[in-house]
Amino acid sequence: DFCLSRGLGDVYKRQDMDGKGISFSDAVQGWVPDSELMQIKTGEISGDLESGVNEALADCQVNSHLAKLVRKALTTPIIVLAMLLFSIIMMATKILPAIADMIPEDGWSDLAVPYKIFAEWVDQNYIAVSIVIISFLIISLLTLNIFRGPIRTFMEFFPPWSVHKRLVAARFLSSFSTLLVKGLSLIHI
Repeated sequence: DFCLSRGLGDVYKRQDMDGKGISFSDAVQGWVPDSELMQIKTGEISGDLESGVNEALADCQVNSHLAKLVRKALTTPIIVLAMLLFSIIMMATKILPAIADMIPEDGWSDLAVPYKIFAEWVDQNYIAVSIVIISFLIISLLTLNIFRGPIRTFMEFFPPWSVHKRLVAARFLSSFSTLLVKGLSLIHI
């Protein structure tokens, strides 16, 4: 409620700054995402502000729903990856040394030797590997809107950039189709 009242107060001040007022879309700029702002402007230009605001609201609800679906879809793989890493670290640092204490290494099968080598590597490097993985996740989330050019083109083959590309494309096409349905020519857009 505080944010809404503060926002409406700011919009009111912007509209009444010079006595003549400014358009509603200009007044809400900064409070409304650009894609929804474009739909509000379309409503103003076409003479049907109410429809533009309703379209922006519907678009906002769709975007919110898409974001929830993406978060839900990404939660399971992230949890599984974290559990896998935890299991590998536990096997390498706790279980394998306990087995080595009970059974001499020359009594191990040929299949256990590569795991022992891998476990020793994990035991020595798990902190560095964990830092690299966590850093990758943080950097990938922070750079979704930053990367441009050939780097971005390459990164869009991999999640999360590929998912982000599809979401942005869906938002753009939704907004663009609304503009075309309202009868605006490409010159106005």
